[in-house]
Amino acid sequence: MNRFLLLFPLNNDPKPVNDALERINKAGGRVLEYSFLGLIVELPKLKPGMNYHPSVTESLLPVIDPEYKGPRHEHDCECCSFLGRYNEFDLYFCSTKGPTIIARYGALEQYYSGLIFGLANRSTKFADAMREALIRAVKVPEYRTQIVDEFKQKSTCYLQILEQFIQRIDASESLTKEIV
Repeated sequence: MNRFLLLFPLNNDPKPVNDALERINKAGGRVLEYSFLGLIVELPKLKPGMNYHPSVTESLLPVIDPEYKGPRHEHDCECCSFLGRYNEFDLYFCSTKGPTIIARYGALEQYYSGLIFGLANRSTKFADAMREALIRAVKVPEYRTQIVDEFKQKSTCYLQILEQFIQRIDASESLTKEIV
């Protein structure tokens, strides 16, 4: 069994928690405890043939889509790295013209992109997908460096928010490792 810490937006909306509980149950997992950051859950090991970016093995992918096979939607950029699925979105990190995150929900022009949207303090399908893309991207050291450098160049205000965001992710990773 693998253990995960599932982060949730800091608001009073019970829907993300209820949805996660349903997916955890469907995947054959169980909730170990609730923490101030989210739920600590235990899930079965990944099934053979499940392929996803090796740097995001601690992601929510097994919870969100236990039958993962790859992107659902056609993506036209060869430079993007697939970070997995989140609900109806395919998540990517791209560093072609400056780093960015992408949440694709269809072919051609059906996507959202922009690092700043990953820091949005809202709970909408779009904001949640962008936040998840940013969480998965900063877990990859190479991507984290590119993202921090981009914010250093563009906005010191948003850099501080990003640094707090990264500290929260690192704290959750540390807590997850302590539990395991």
